[in-house]
Amino acid sequence: MASVVSAGLLVGLSACGRSDINAYDDYAQDGSSLDASLGDSDAADSDAQVGDATPDAPKTCGECNGCCLDGTCIALQKETASECGFGGNACESCGPSGKCLKGACVHPQPDCGPSNCTGCCYDANDCSDGISADACGHGGGQCQGCGPLENAKTCVPQPGGGGSCQTTCGPENCHGCCDGTTCLLGQSDSSCGSHGEACVACPQGESCKLFGPGTGGTCDLPCSPQSCKGCCAGEVCAIGNQDIACGTGGEACADCTGEHFVCASGVCEP
Repeated sequence: MASVVSAGLLVGLSACGRSDINAYDDYAQDGSSLDASLGDSDAADSDAQVGDATPDAPKTCGECNGCCLDGTCIALQKETASECGFGGNACESCGPSGKCLKGACVHPQPDCGPSNCTGCCYDANDCSDGISADACGHGGGQCQGCGPLENAKTCVPQPGGGGSCQTTCGPENCHGCCDGTTCLLGQSDSSCGSHGEACVACPQGESCKLFGPGTGGTCDLPCSPQSCKGCCAGEVCAIGNQDIACGTGGEACADCTGEHFVCASGVCEP
């Protein structure tokens, strides 16, 4: 169970769910002025792991600068036209007319350019598929290298063929959720998640409950007597024993401070 503090309330939410994280820098993250206890919610009994693997992610075999064949790394200098790839991705065959150069399949193409190459031009007479991190590009332009593996860039396939070097998205650089290589806030019902995991669409009947400004969210049932043992402050299930949020059984929270009362066992008392 993940403990989440929101708007001064004691709340409990399950966790749901690589792009620039600077957009989040203005948000307060420490929550030092808020209570940190955990509320009870039937719908939040366990963490939900989301996006453990990107559905279309290529297979890898650890630290490998070449390609991966049945769990074995084929180093760049040992690759052939039948075993070609880069960055630990699955080896591919370049076909009968192709050759493998620095982890990229290239094919003979005189006067390579936009009119005859959908990927990128490795040189004046060779057209690459354009989807290798060491030979990335599209539209018949010059192939580019996406940089060393530690630079966290990848060659992202583009519509119509080829690829484009883009910064990857993940836990290292995204507090919300990842839609491919794009970091989203992760706080909408259609794109919900946190900690740089893959964004998900919340199932019917659930909504994306926010962890806090810039920190993503989790898909959960709306706050109700069926999902909350404390009280409901909007869609937030509060623990129900605070003077500003007092109640039980998933009913609407009461603010005892308006009458100068205190909350005792979920009931406002003088």
